Amino acid sequence: MRILSEFEIKENINTFQGIALETQQELRTQNCYVIIQIATGFNDHVSKLIVSGAMVLINYFFVNRSYYEYDRVLMCTAALYLSTKMNGQHRRIEYYAFGYHNINNKLTNGDEIIKPLSDEMKEEIIEKITNAELQIVKTMFGKDGGMVGVDLPYKYISDYVYKLFKKENINNIFYLATWIVNDACFTVLPLTFGPKEIAFACVIIASRQLGCPMDKITPEKLKRMIRGDSDKDSKKGSAYCNFDEVITCISKITKFYSDMKEKEKARTKAEEKGDSAEKTPETVETPKDEENKE
Repeated sequence: MRILSEFEIKENINTFQGIALETQQELRTQNCYVIIQIATGFNDHVSKLIVSGAMVLINYFFVNRSYYEYDRVLMCTAALYLSTKMNGQHRRIEYYAFGYHNINNKLTNGDEIIKPLSDEMKEEIIEKITNAELQIVKTMFGKDGGMVGVDLPYKYISDYVYKLFKKENINNIFYLATWIVNDACFTVLPLTFGPKEIAFACVIIASRQLGCPMDKITPEKLKRMIRGDSDKDSKKGSAYCNFDEVITCISKITKFYSDMKEKEKARTKAEEKGDSAEKTPETVETPKDEENKE
């Protein structure tokens, strides 16, 4: 997957069509929750690699494609289906058709009883999912999409945790850093920075929150490890990363959490005042969403 520039993120087709950057992030959040809803509807466990991979796929897609032209629930369903296959797992496409039908019905009809899915409707949805998957593949991995595959930060967390921290702190830092990566996948961070930089940033944030210093390594050794200098603990492809980008990632993740807190405060105040006019990630809609309801 090709890493995108800040300019490409900000000056994308949706910005050009008048959708504010803040609204685009709210739409990303909603898309990610749709993916989670579909995944949790399956009887068997869906790994975080599949779910987060689908989030990256859908976020990348809508940086390059217009919200005005696509059914977002359908594209989220296709992203999850594609991510499952990319991770070497197989689940019948019929399950995704049911997931799409159930969520789309809920968004359209609220809490009413879900309408049964006929064989004819199921085949129609399966065809839509297949076509939507092809659109994502073309966008991600076509002429402008870069290499096939989504390299997520998870597998790099252990590279840093085991090299930097004492044994008694490793599990807690690893667990919290993993959750921070989960949250980062709701944003464009995996589209604009490498997975190692994100992983290291999440490890540092986790260690700060838990109050765990980097006791196993000297500042000089840390610099060598990050730069990839000749050292038995600093093989490129393992711990090597761009530290300037790590610092930027830390700043962006911290701001993401800060913005979440501010929005939650604003939402709470609005609810206390009985103000229903404020839009939340669950209610933000695009013209295409309105069209799908009609």
